[in-house]
Amino acid sequence: MRNFYQVCCMVSCAVCAVGPATSHAGYTHVGPSEDSNQTQNQNQPTQSPGELQLGSFEVSTAISGQTQLDESGFEVFASKDPQIPDPKPNFDEWASETFALPPGFAPDLPAGSESLLFPPGWRDPDSENFWSYAFVMTIDEQPPEAPRVQELLELYYDGLMSAFASGKEKESLITPTKVVVNQINTNRYEASMHLVDAFATFEPVDISVRIETVAAEDGHSQVRVQISRQRDDHQIWKDLSAAIEHILESPPSEEHP
Repeated sequence: MRNFYQVCCMVSCAVCAVGPATSHAGYTHVGPSEDSNQTQNQNQPTQSPGELQLGSFEVSTAISGQTQLDESGFEVFASKDPQIPDPKPNFDEWASETFALPPGFAPDLPAGSESLLFPPGWRDPDSENFWSYAFVMTIDEQPPEAPRVQELLELYYDGLMSAFASGKEKESLITPTKVVVNQINTNRYEASMHLVDAFATFEPVDISVRIETVAAEDGHSQVRVQISRQRDDHQIWKDLSAAIEHILESPPSEEHP
């Protein structure tokens, strides 16, 4: 299958297990013995089942409903047991690609390199992973701020979609990519991106993007990007965050999705 460069040169959240809420919080109710029933202090207030459940749900929330930041600084829902990390994807099953920047499909991008990881099904419209992948661009400029991030994404995806659509019957359906970038923290951004999918459907698609920019040596910088159509609490975002880590630890070889 053609890669990008070749084409152009040519959580469930913790409430899920609240069976009753008391059991989820680790609460076990033991009924009073016959003797204790006889000697119970009549002035002692009793809790209704509803109060018991409410109290245990609050305990459950305190244990498993915490939020935390992932490796890229984005808020995620914590595991119900903070001692057990979320399992990481098997990246042997993910496609990978590395190529030099600027690519043929976006010659106005800065010089550098790009490494990508693609989960299974990323180009399948019937897959939950459709339009989900992660990449790291190392570019020959300082860490870009919001306006430059917007420009880079629009240059990239305008060229990419035009390249994939080139020579196809529906090529005329491709429209300019529209990106809106919001800064959420120092060097961290979230963006909404609207474009016409030339990978498979030639239909409009709205995509969420998470971006982190990091200064590198010799005046270079990294632009770490996660994209997906999925909602914020979908598992794919944890997988994409892990993919960014994997790219940084061991850049993928020049295999193509």
